[in-house]
Amino acid sequence: MPSTEDLVHVLNIVSLSDILSRFQGLDCMHEWSSVLSLGEQQRLAFARLLLAKPNFVLMDESTSALDEANEVCKWYSATLSHRFWLCLGLAFFEAAL
Repeated sequence: MPSTEDLVHVLNIVSLSDILSRFQGLDCMHEWSSVLSLGEQQRLAFARLLLAKPNFVLMDESTSALDEANEVCKWYSATLSHRFWLCLGLAFFEAAL
């Protein structure tokens, strides 16, 4: 179980430290899909990965709702976790008419 300090640190890494003040700390329960934006949900999922430190992760559309700054921050913090991350992505673009 991560410590409160670990939780706060990881929330800072993924730019979600404001959640602590928005929702009265760490000891609260919410239907997160109704109170967090999709980008915040993706960052929260990434925070969980940083805390869990799995050996293998499969991600699909893991940055689809993030702006460029948050996406860069996410991948930078992944490298700081001293884990090997392999992400495969396919991009499909609709042809311009």
